[in-house]
Amino acid sequence: MSDRFSVLFVCRGNTKRSRGAEVIAAAKAERMGMDLDVSSAGLVAPTEGYELFNSQRLQKVLKRRGYEAGYHRRQQVTREMMEGKDLVLAMNNSHIKGIYDIAPDLMDKDTPIVDTLPAFVGYPHRRIVDPEERIDEVWKSEKWKWMRWMPYEIDLEMLFHKVIETVGPDRIIFATDSSYFPRGFCDLYLREQLKACRSIGLDEKSIKKIFYGNAAKLLKIKK
Repeated sequence: MSDRFSVLFVCRGNTKRSRGAEVIAAAKAERMGMDLDVSSAGLVAPTEGYELFNSQRLQKVLKRRGYEAGYHRRQQVTREMMEGKDLVLAMNNSHIKGIYDIAPDLMDKDTPIVDTLPAFVGYPHRRIVDPEERIDEVWKSEKWKWMRWMPYEIDLEMLFHKVIETVGPDRIIFATDSSYFPRGFCDLYLREQLKACRSIGLDEKSIKKIFYGNAAKLLKIKK
């Protein structure tokens, strides 16, 4: 086994997500002078007919951020491949399940080497979306078409500004589909929205109304 620290990124097909993570990690390691062995593989990555593969969408996404991907050979992840790595990072929890189906004994190690990439960098409730399919899927969705014609960029700050300007803080209630089941409450969304409110200069009294007071009043919850 090499003395270099080795990382294997895993997704479903080894065409976009894991390949993108490999390219970015390798580039960053080189820039930082780190001796890192980086590779990627897929749970369902047939090599026949895919000797060299290149995703145009992935190329565009990476190029905008200063990275070059190029063609690569898809790899089918194997037990032997994972056993020789110091760290195995999957793109989401379904990939973790696939990894353990291939090598269930990895769960029994005293020091777990398998994790999701979002969890490893401190965002356990996030996931890595497919840069080729998900972007097009969201963009083509009817409910998002209105965003194409907006005369300004849409972000949290702008949304809060426009809604408050239109209806006022007394008619806004914070809501989220993040709950205690099945994944647990993710307070990141709450923190981001609080930050957005404060960044546009909203006073604390109005913030309290939006994130608690208005709902408490509507539901007749005693403080």
